[in-house]
Amino acid sequence: MALYPDYDRDDIFKPIGKSIARYNELVSQKADQETIVSEQIDECNETEGTRDMLLNVLAERESNIARFDSAMEDAVATVESYLQTGVATMLDVVTQGIGGSELTQKVLDALEDAMYLNTDSVLCNTILPPEEPVPGRADDAADIDNAGVGELYIYADNYPQQVHDDLNFEIECIDASVEGSEIWLIRCDKEDDIGRMTSNVTCEDVMEKYGLTFKIVTRTVIYESGDGANQLSNWSLSGAVKRKGNEDSSGDLSDGNSDYYGVYYVKLYDTAGTRTVELYQDSGLTTMVASGSRVGDGTITLAQAGGSGLSGSVDVAYTGDDPSIYVKYPFPHEVGDKFYFLSEVSAAKNFQTFFVEQFDRALPCDDPETVDDDWATWTP
Repeated sequence: MALYPDYDRDDIFKPIGKSIARYNELVSQKADQETIVSEQIDECNETEGTRDMLLNVLAERESNIARFDSAMEDAVATVESYLQTGVATMLDVVTQGIGGSELTQKVLDALEDAMYLNTDSVLCNTILPPEEPVPGRADDAADIDNAGVGELYIYADNYPQQVHDDLNFEIECIDASVEGSEIWLIRCDKEDDIGRMTSNVTCEDVMEKYGLTFKIVTRTVIYESGDGANQLSNWSLSGAVKRKGNEDSSGDLSDGNSDYYGVYYVKLYDTAGTRTVELYQDSGLTTMVASGSRVGDGTITLAQAGGSGLSGSVDVAYTGDDPSIYVKYPFPHEVGDKFYFLSEVSAAKNFQTFFVEQFDRALPCDDPETVDDDWATWTP
C-alpha cells in the first residue's frame, strides 16, 4: 500500500498554480506602478510649478503599493491555508495541537515524500555552476580570495532545484591546525553561518536547501598551466612565500615572492641553443624572483633573483618561446583564507520560485516536466 494513496498531482498543484499566477501578476503590476511613479517624479521635478504635485504623486504611490502588498499577502495566505487544509487532507497528514508555519512545514515535508514516492514533482530551476576559478585572476562568477593549496568544486547535479537565485557564497577557513583537514565556515547573503565543512570532504547536508554541494580539494604538488606544448615539467621549488597585502600590489618581496594568489608567472625562451626559464611575481613579468639557464634540453637549476629567496629546478624540452606559462605553488591554507562565488539560476520556474520566496525551500524535481509552468500563468 502506498504511503500517500490519495496523492494527485493535478488536484494539488492546479489550485496552487492559480494563487501563484495571481501573486506573480501582482508582483509585475507593483513593479510597473513603481516605474510609472518614478517617471512622474522626474517630470514633476522639471519646474518649480509642478513640484507641488510631488506630494500627491508620492501619497498615491504609497497607497497603491500598500494595496499590492496586501493582495500579495492574501495570495500567499491562500496557498498556506490550502496546504494546511486541502493538501493535508489529500496526503492524510494528521497533526494535533500545531498550526501556522509549523503545520505548513509538516505538510510540505509530506508533500515532498509523496512527490518522490510517486515520481511527481514541479518544474525545477537549473543551476548554472560557477566558472572554474583561474589562479591569478579575479572572476565575477568564481573568485578565489586565497592562495591555498586547493580548488573549490561546486556541484549542482544532486540538487537541480536551486533554492535562491543570485546568492553570493563565502567559505572562510577558521581552523588550519590540521593540514588537509582545515575547517571552513560557510556564509551567504541569507545566512551568516550556514554551517561548517572540512577540506577534502564533500559538504552536502548544510547545502541541500541551497541546491549546491561543495568540496575543497587540496593539492600537494605544484600546478602548472598555460604550457600547451608541455615544454616544462617536474617542477621543484624551495623558499616559496605567499605574498600578503592585496592583489594589486607587487614588487615588494618583503611581503612574499609569489603573487597574491600564490602564482608564479613563467617566461621560457631560447638564445642560440641556451634555454632560459624565468619566474616572476606578477603577470606583467616585471618583478623577477628566480631564473636559470642551460644549453639544450634537460634539468635547469633555478637561482633566486632580487633577493627573493626562491630557488629550485625544472625540466625543459624546448619547442618554442612561451611567456604565458604559470605555476601555482601548494601553499598550506591559513586561517582567513576564503573561497567565494555567485550561484545563478538559469531558468527560474514559477512553482519553485514562489515556494522558495515564501517558504524558503524548493520542492523536489525528479521529472522537470511534471507540473507545467502554464498552471501558474495568470489569465484575468
